[in-house]
Amino acid sequence: MENSSLKDYEVPLIREYGAIVSGEKLRRILGYRSNNAFLKAVGRKTVPVPLFKEDGRRGWFARVHDIAVWVYSLNEKIITNEEGENTTMT
Repeated sequence: MENSSLKDYEVPLIREYGAIVSGEKLRRILGYRSNNAFLKAVGRKTVPVPLFKEDGRRGWFARVHDIAVWVYSLNEKIITNEEGENTTMT
């Protein structure tokens, strides 16, 4: 999505998941292959979006807005790389 805006990412995510996401959906959206990998990232504090706990509920939660901001920032990095940076992996 060249020349895309944050809303181009946020609106479909909110339609699909609502304003808050948790559990398996959260893990999959963030790209972790397993719950164990996700929990390790939580423990290492390397999850790319802010997480929170909710009283009386189990697991971690994230705002879909924060996820959209993260995905949008990834798109900006990809566009930057396509515009001149060397992206060859060695």
